[in-house]
Amino acid sequence: MYYRKSTQVPNQLFDIYLKTLSVKELKVLLIVIRQTLGWVDSKGQRKQRDWMSQKFLSNKTGLSRKSISQAIEMLVSKQLIVATTEDKRELRYPSDRKGQEKVFYGLTGSLITLLPKPYYKNTQDPSTKGNTTKLTYTKLRQQEARFNESSVNNVKKLDEIIQKRMWE
Repeated sequence: MYYRKSTQVPNQLFDIYLKTLSVKELKVLLIVIRQTLGWVDSKGQRKQRDWMSQKFLSNKTGLSRKSISQAIEMLVSKQLIVATTEDKRELRYPSDRKGQEKVFYGLTGSLITLLPKPYYKNTQDPSTKGNTTKLTYTKLRQQEARFNESSVNNVKKLDEIIQKRMWE
């Protein structure tokens, strides 16, 4: 199920790569996952790649720019992330990335799995004209609360009816 304000992390990260990654590699990898798999467009598609500057990665991870560069180099060499230019030309080596105006980062096939698409329910309410509504965790909780509230009210009413009949 898709939960709003959350990011699905591929199981391979935990099952295979977690033991072999350094802290700085893990931090950078998690930011790449957040900036790609963590975003869903209106068609339910996840980002394949995103532009991230050294400064952005440094601010998000708390690492120095040198540590960021080292982590990116290792993640690219381990084929966990791919660095590309705006026109999708691959940048495998630090010398390729150096001086580039924009570098886009994304996950490679070794980490990408067929993550489930966000769940959408079709509303039958004519006032919405058949638009789809994203069913989020908050909405599910609200529906559950309304259901529980109505159940409690029904039980109370039934109790009242029973009490009245007992006194009649």
